[in-house]
Amino acid sequence: MKINTLQELPEEVKEIVFSSKITDINREIANKFSLNFAQIDYIVNLETPLFLKEIPVLDLPQKLENIEGAQELDLRSLSLEIAYKILWPLQDYLGQVDRLILRLGGKVPRLKHLRKVSLQHELFPDEDKGTLNNFLKKYE
Repeated sequence: MKINTLQELPEEVKEIVFSSKITDINREIANKFSLNFAQIDYIVNLETPLFLKEIPVLDLPQKLENIEGAQELDLRSLSLEIAYKILWPLQDYLGQVDRLILRLGGKVPRLKHLRKVSLQHELFPDEDKGTLNNFLKKYE
């Protein structure tokens, strides 16, 4: 099934994609590489198709070649920073992030798996049938 919008992403992915941490990381990247508004805007707009798998993760370095002022930037380091900080936490969902990191000369960090079930589903599971007593016993 093709996902067309960020709202259609799995819950565990949305928890990361919509977190304020992504904004903070983008700000850190902008500061580290002295990016201007147009450059950071380009990166943020590139993240959405990556999250939706419209652009393969391995194509990130080539896509960054189109960023304003690309000739003055260390695109390999920028790609690696995005891979480590933004894409790596989504490795379970996106796949290929480990290969991207290796291609860029980085070292693959230890994988932290995505939470398989969101808190909402833990509290109110769709498939739980039976009496309220059984439900409460299961979650005591």
